[in-house]
Amino acid sequence: MQAPTRLHSEPNVYGLVTLPGDFVTVRYSAGHLDRAARLQARLEPALRVIRDWAGVDDLEVTTYLLSREDWERARIAMPYGVPVRVGRTALAAPALGDDGTVGLWADLGIGLPSAQETPLRGTPQQAQSMVLADVLALLQQSEIVVDRAILAGDSFWSRALVTHIALESYLTRYQPDTARDLDLVWRQIDGLRPLDTFSTADYRSEMGLLDWLWFQARYQEGARLVVADEGRGAVRRVRKIAKRNGGGLTGALLFDEYAVLEPWFDRTFSAVSMRR
Repeated sequence: MQAPTRLHSEPNVYGLVTLPGDFVTVRYSAGHLDRAARLQARLEPALRVIRDWAGVDDLEVTTYLLSREDWERARIAMPYGVPVRVGRTALAAPALGDDGTVGLWADLGIGLPSAQETPLRGTPQQAQSMVLADVLALLQQSEIVVDRAILAGDSFWSRALVTHIALESYLTRYQPDTARDLDLVWRQIDGLRPLDTFSTADYRSEMGLLDWLWFQARYQEGARLVVADEGRGAVRRVRKIAKRNGGGLTGALLFDEYAVLEPWFDRTFSAVSMRR
């Protein structure tokens, strides 16, 4: 299964209903208003906070919340249950957990925390299969902000780390229970591959889903170290570092700023990894 690293085209499906918001508009498959409102309630506060930290005051995001049938009609070349980016400022996400989304994470060997809301449709296991999907949507939304703010220059792995710093800062401050639950999930994914298996050059557009998730777990650990070291101002500090260097944030600059990162990097990636 391919990782969700490419930008997909706008879903060309009919009959979507619009749920407007201040910063996040949700266009959803008919019959999924409750799910649309819940996902909007997760995405919008995060976007409001992270875009403020990053100095991006004109960014709005559209999320396409699609049924499995609409996902297939849109020809999104990713398994249903894994959110993707649509263009530069939009997302597509699953509207409902089903046996297929339960099997997706089970086949990858990933156990998930229980859903915090009682599902109005489907089984508790199907609702549970949406937990990581929603977090990946939050992560991709953070990536949208990082890209718009040009915080990471052309370093692919630094961009991923800064994206996690933004999300980890938000969750630690505003949703600590979610942060703790997810830490267990990331550590579980972390254990699916030995440390030092990959170099940073292996983090690229073409990679498998499980390998991509392993990288996310490693970047989340690096972000957690930065947030613990820096506190609430991590994203603003990263923004200042980037601004001082003409927007060209690199791994070397992050190492200079955060002493906790170099041992994490050396422990995580193979010796041939690029530090730029």
